[in-house]
Amino acid sequence: MVPESRELRLLLVTIGASLAVLVGLARLRFPAAGPAPPPQQLLPIDRLGPQALYEDLVRAVARLETRLGPHLVERAGEDGRPALALLWNSTQALAWSPLPERASDARILAVDRGRGLLLLRHATSPPPAALAEWSPEAAGPIYLAAAEPGPGGWALRPVYVGRLRATHSTTWGGVLAVSGASLTPGSFLFTLDGRRLGLVVPDAGGAAVLAGSNLRAHAESLARDPRGAAWSGVRLGRLPGEARGALVVLSVEEWSTWAARLRSGDTLESIAGGEPASTLEAEEALRSAAAVVRVRRGSARLQVRPAREPDAPGLRLADAPGGARVVGVAPDSPAARSGLHAGDRLSAFDGVEAPTAADVARRYGAARRGTRLVVVAGHGREARALVLEKP
Repeated sequence: MVPESRELRLLLVTIGASLAVLVGLARLRFPAAGPAPPPQQLLPIDRLGPQALYEDLVRAVARLETRLGPHLVERAGEDGRPALALLWNSTQALAWSPLPERASDARILAVDRGRGLLLLRHATSPPPAALAEWSPEAAGPIYLAAAEPGPGGWALRPVYVGRLRATHSTTWGGVLAVSGASLTPGSFLFTLDGRRLGLVVPDAGGAAVLAGSNLRAHAESLARDPRGAAWSGVRLGRLPGEARGALVVLSVEEWSTWAARLRSGDTLESIAGGEPASTLEAEEALRSAAAVVRVRRGSARLQVRPAREPDAPGLRLADAPGGARVVGVAPDSPAARSGLHAGDRLSAFDGVEAPTAADVARRYGAARRGTRLVVVAGHGREARALVLEKP
């Protein structure tokens, strides 16, 4: 009996020692939690990470939809898909289009055909209270709300953004680069408390946010020409790291009056004797038929002017089956005042069916001052009758 008792005691001691070792290892591997940190004074939504509680997001977005409803305008896009515009003031809304050359909506007041921005007529009575603006230099991680168009109407989608960072775009100027989120050009971003961040636009193969003072500058540039902003056909960019100057020609459309004057790669030193403060200001200056540009091309320095507008009514036309196609409209010209837009096809001009560009120039040139010429124009099967008056 004694040996058995000794063996039993040794077994019990071994088991106890093993348990003690296991408990010690468990404490090292899984230390006890310390005292909880003091709670931060944040809204529940601000504490959420990418795996946010679905119910919290639903409640935040539902509150925001009611608030943003009066500010968002549904429209038919130029590509046939639903599109969205944001009320900019009490009478105008701002939108982006992938096909600005097809823009023919009667509500459109102005078109930036180089970038795709549209300014539309949209009066509301009474106008909704203005949205506050949020334009950070950097932010994130953060939850935002994206207003996007859809077949059943616009909807808000919560978007988790890893980082927002101010940067420069050769197409748009100052923008916010977005990382960690998938955004759709033409949608609008808001904070979850209802502040406007900006318009999502295509940039360098991805998407960026046009926000703050630069968004206002683009909208005001369109508003300054209520008959429709006519793009000069010259796309400009700025050299990286340059705050002013160093504007470079990126491309020139073949129909532009600058097509035979400026080349891709030219550096613009001055326009009309002054140095433009931004690409937007420079592109506006290039619309003038009297603009004189000093250019550096390699080691040479040149002074160039635009070619004379070939079509007296202010139209740039390209011959096409079924009638000449409008590829450009000069601002404040007889064509602009008649309501013609780039992308229109002329099915009739002063009695001539399916006119060519030469027919238009000949009929307009033969007309007396004060003559009202009847024009039939439109897109596809849609046609409208217009009156072009020769001043």
